[in-house]
Amino acid sequence: MLEAERARKDGIDFVVIATPNHLHLPVAKAALEAGFAVVSDKPATATYAEVLELEAVVAKAALPYALTPYLCRVRACAGGARCVRERGAGTDSQGCS
Repeated sequence: MLEAERARKDGIDFVVIATPNHLHLPVAKAALEAGFAVVSDKPATATYAEVLELEAVVAKAALPYALTPYLCRVRACAGGARCVRERGAGTDSQGCS
């Protein structure tokens, strides 16, 4: 499927991985090795050994790899985002809660 997509004139720009966690590494490897950038749901992999393997694949492919920030719904992260909106990035955040 990735090979056929790469051959298309109107092919995709990147692959989004939203599969069960244990499939993130094999899908990311296949996409990167086929020449596609990757945006993956967290976690990137199931184990630390797999993280090291993915790191090597990303380095060899020299393509963008990104993780989606699912934790932004956590209260602390949402509070931080509110502080940035209210006070601006790079400002003292004391008093924000």
